Amino acid sequence: MWAPSLSFPSYNYGKPTDTIPASGSNRRAPKSLRAPKSLKLRASFYNYPLASRIMVKNIPYSTSENSLQQKFLNFGEIAEVKLVQDEISKRSKGFAFIQYTSQDDAMLALENMDRQTLDGRVIYVELAKPGKDAYAGYPKTSGPPKKQYMQQQEEVTDCCELCLGDELPGDVKCIDEERQVLLTFKKHLTDPSGMLSSWSGRNCCQWNGLSCDNHTGHIVKMDLRNPYPYTAFNEEWDSMDYQQSCLSGKINPSLLSLKQLYYLDLSWSDFQGIQIPNFFGQLTSLRYLNLSYASFSGEIPHFLGNLSNLNYLDLDNSHHSNDLFETLSSKSLSCLSHLSSLKYLNLGGVDLGWAGVSWLHTVNMLPSLLELHLSACGIDSNQLPLSLPTLNFTSLSVLDMSANYFNSSISGWFSSLTSLRTLDLSHNSFVGSIPTEFASFRYLEHLDLSANQLQGQIPELIGNFCSLKTLNLADNLFEKEGIRDVLNGLADCSNTRLELLDLSLNLLESELPASIGKLQKLQYLSIAFNSFFGSIPESIGNLSSLKLLSLSANHMNGSIPESLGQLSQLVHLDLSQKFWEGTLTESHFINLTKSGVFVHWHKEACASHFQCYL
Repeated sequence: MWAPSLSFPSYNYGKPTDTIPASGSNRRAPKSLRAPKSLKLRASFYNYPLASRIMVKNIPYSTSENSLQQKFLNFGEIAEVKLVQDEISKRSKGFAFIQYTSQDDAMLALENMDRQTLDGRVIYVELAKPGKDAYAGYPKTSGPPKKQYMQQQEEVTDCCELCLGDELPGDVKCIDEERQVLLTFKKHLTDPSGMLSSWSGRNCCQWNGLSCDNHTGHIVKMDLRNPYPYTAFNEEWDSMDYQQSCLSGKINPSLLSLKQLYYLDLSWSDFQGIQIPNFFGQLTSLRYLNLSYASFSGEIPHFLGNLSNLNYLDLDNSHHSNDLFETLSSKSLSCLSHLSSLKYLNLGGVDLGWAGVSWLHTVNMLPSLLELHLSACGIDSNQLPLSLPTLNFTSLSVLDMSANYFNSSISGWFSSLTSLRTLDLSHNSFVGSIPTEFASFRYLEHLDLSANQLQGQIPELIGNFCSLKTLNLADNLFEKEGIRDVLNGLADCSNTRLELLDLSLNLLESELPASIGKLQKLQYLSIAFNSFFGSIPESIGNLSSLKLLSLSANHMNGSIPESLGQLSQLVHLDLSQKFWEGTLTESHFINLTKSGVFVHWHKEACASHFQCYL
């Protein structure tokens, strides 16, 4: 019989007003009284798919899925081997995922195959990491669907569909002049992982990372992104492995001879702080340009404004360690105002602190813009007008302005962006209440206002957002009982879609309504560190998709309902507080099928047949 492992932090909970003062920058509880990590971090640690999936890197390009399977079958039963290939050329990208049927087999493979030689090359094996391709950092191994950050709308899900024409394989042969150009380009690069080792022979259309026009044979796409990118909030990420996968060196201007090139991706390379090359402004056929996390620095060059066909521009550098990456900056973004076809713009991590309000005037001149990312740009309240006379980018579907320095109320012009599906204003210092004008967000799917200083009641209008998939209001100063009406409103939606609800680290006082059981698509629920009272409703057992449930550090009481045992997908359960009655027995967990469930409880209530850990 499976028995869950129960652990209990030695928290000494006081009243929320004692541990989380009602105002001021010191409102945070002392470390000994706060949750061990934020929900965002905890989710990434607890939701590996039973640690049975491994990633194998630096695989020789000649290695097939069959030969991989034969090599790794020595350690146990394999459910799937997926060799990651270029979607165009179908050539290996040098890494693969292997899904074992048990955790023990995966760990045995990791221990025996890491840094061993396969077909003449040293390979690296590790547990498959939760990616950052998830909402607000939640892992894609167990959270809501995918995106590079929080891209949801169908219009931009794959910008290539917007940008690119016919490309690709078959029997198309590349043009010899362009083949020579590519060899010159390769000669000036440093390629420690052998990513470009396939760049030999006559037909460059079959070389790794390249695509040709299906009719003319011209090179149209160059995708040289690092297959081993940095993973935020992942303690196992290895900077040495990352560096071994980076392209570096000099970007040779021979690329100018690729007249039909309209897709260029050099992301997650290491160009060691050089400026973006001047000649990029002459690549006027480009529609897609991704230079994110490539260690460029200096001013964003004005000549990027010459790329009038550009649909997609990504210079993101927002999720990094400062000792690993360089920084781009801009005192004026006016050059980008000429990019009238731009649909996706990511300037995350670009220092705009000296740009004044020019960033907003520039964005307001981009009528086609669908997705805008300005996370961690150093923008402050003086650069964020409370109103705008005219708003031209009303088609915007995704807006991310997280991790800046706003210490004002939320600007009224946000509510004019009525097409928004994703709004992330987290990790700022916004004060005041949620504007009533937010009622205009009829299509909103993802709302993140966490880690601000917003206060008062959570407005009832939030309960009308029936399209919401994620709602994160954690780490604010919301208080009183309005949350009950919000939860009832969300539960009354005819086709509720909510998958993540985080209300932790507030001052909320309410019972958890029985209507919570109607949110049947919910996967993550945290109300930790509030003043919720009363018992856990029996209807909690209806949340059949729930993977994380955190009710800790509240004033809830009563016995734990046995309906918790119906939560067959549950991976992490945190009930740590002093007011529960009775004990946890096997009947609470008899229907839980996920082995390795983490249950935080307290020792006095731990029945004898459970294993308890300090």
